[in-house]
Amino acid sequence: TPNWSTITRKSVLNVDIGSTTSLSITIVQDGVVLSVDKKSLAFKALGESKSVSVNSNVEWSVLSKPSWISIQLDEASKTIAVTAENNEDATDRAGSIVLGKEGLTHTANIDVTQKGKYFAINDESLAFGSKGGVMQLSVSTNDSWEIKTENGAEWLEFSQTSGEESLNVNITASDNPSVNPRGEVVTVLPLD
Repeated sequence: TPNWSTITRKSVLNVDIGSTTSLSITIVQDGVVLSVDKKSLAFKALGESKSVSVNSNVEWSVLSKPSWISIQLDEASKTIAVTAENNEDATDRAGSIVLGKEGLTHTANIDVTQKGKYFAINDESLAFGSKGGVMQLSVSTNDSWEIKTENGAEWLEFSQTSGEESLNVNITASDNPSVNPRGEVVTVLPLD
């Protein structure tokens, strides 16, 4: 019968051959092996894929997983690709992937977590002197973003107008040749 436990079982079979001769046969049967090389996976809010190796001597399947996780099996390399979709919420999320065989009590579990989106900038207004200059705007996020200007001010230059994740952006204002102040509305937007 199959050994559905995780413990190797062993037995000795004694066979009597005639009245003076006996033979002892040791019988060993491996237990179920089902394990993974990573017990936990942490994903970025933008979503990503990670690989997990599966070691098993039984057929297995994914018994349960969070709805935001998809799994692709690569039988040749005995790995699974675990993919977390983009987390649109600001709240972190967590769950567990359970690999196993129906009716078998032994499972391999992988805890999965994913950050929620966050987005902040360090200043709500920047004021340059008449001679212009360079100021830094810190974008703190784990999302894709872009910078837009309301009036297309040609007197402002940005070291970067889009990105993924946190970044410091240098904003350069040119000299103001006029005696009148000038202004521009600069918007930093998360991208969907």
